[in-house]
Parts: sequence; C-alpha cells; structure tokens
Amino acid sequence: MKHPYKRTLAKGLLALAAGMLTATSALAQTFPSQPMRWIIPYAPGGTTDIMARTLAAKMSKDMAQTI
Repeated sequence: MKHPYKRTLAKGLLALAAGMLTATSALAQTFPSQPMRWIIPYAPGGTTDIMARTLAAKMSKDMAQTI
C-alpha cells in the first residue's frame, strides 16, 4: 500500500528547495542601507536613555553602521 502523503511531501520539499535557491541572492544585499533609528519611549537623561545610548554606541562600532 502506498503512503497517501508521499506526493504532497515531494511537492513540499521541491518548493522548499526552490525557495532556498532563490533566497541566496538576498544575502548579497547590504543591510541596512540607511542609518538605523532606535526610539526610546522614556524621558531623556534617565536610566533607560543612558543604557540605550551605551548600547547604541557599542552596536554602531560592532556593525559599522550609525544607530
């Protein structure tokens, strides 16, 4: 007796393989192409603002991108 989902599984795997092959072209693009904006919804000068600025400075250095 044949498995009833064999054809469906084969089609799904084929679609997955096709999707993986087409997705490789997206990896060559630079991200982000513009400076990133990080919005902190708290008052400036507070603890959250100081932590966000410290993290943004470290992330900017690591990513070579303005945050």
